[in-house]
Amino acid sequence: MSKLTDKAAYIKGLAEGMKLEEGSDEQKLLMHLIDVVGDMASDLEELEEAHDDLSDFVDSIDEDLEELEDVLGDEDFDDEDYDDDEDAEDEDDEDFEEDEEEGEFGEADGAGNNIYVECVCPSCHALFYAPEDDVDAKAKFVCPRCGKTVEPLMDYEEDIPVAEKAQEE
Repeated sequence: MSKLTDKAAYIKGLAEGMKLEEGSDEQKLLMHLIDVVGDMASDLEELEEAHDDLSDFVDSIDEDLEELEDVLGDEDFDDEDYDDDEDAEDEDDEDFEEDEEEGEFGEADGAGNNIYVECVCPSCHALFYAPEDDVDAKAKFVCPRCGKTVEPLMDYEEDIPVAEKAQEE
């Protein structure tokens, strides 16, 4: 029991020990107020327990995140890191455009850009990208997670790996 529930129980004992006329309006009011205080103290105790559990869970996640940062070898993931990477991304885009001209990434649209759409594997529900023209043509793909040959379902999110087109049987 917490201090608050102990105090509520003490007040209830004091009220019961008072020589109030049984059934009087004052006695009813006082007992109802004391019951409310007791209920509030119990609810607050439950909230404190839930808060402690959540705090422990957050601490556990924080420890896991620290371990992950140690494994990745970079403890500081801040906006400055991403700003510095913009130049590198521009260089990657140039490399992509060179590869695209060579036809490595499939068909391109009229502007010379490959169009990929996000898909979901109907078997394992993994997300992956596939060329839009192939998906529209009901082509089958090898899921990058489960390895099954599937006809993907359309979905729309970002940062998903690109699947390879399955060999026709």
